[in-house]
Amino acid sequence: MDNNFTNSNNQIKYANLKETEEKRLKELESQFNSEFGTDYYLMIMKEK
Repeated sequence: MDNNFTNSNNQIKYANLKETEEKRLKELESQFNSEFGTDYYLMIMKEK
C-alpha cells in the first residue's frame, strides 16, 4: 500500500459526531449494503 495513503491520518478532518449520529451512519452503511448487495464500509474513527 502506498505510504502516502497509510500515513495520511494527520490530514484527516474529524467531525464531532454525537453517539446517535455515529449509530445512524452504521445503520445507513448496513442498509446500503443490504439493498445493493455490496460490501462498502464507512470509516468511523475517534480522534485520540
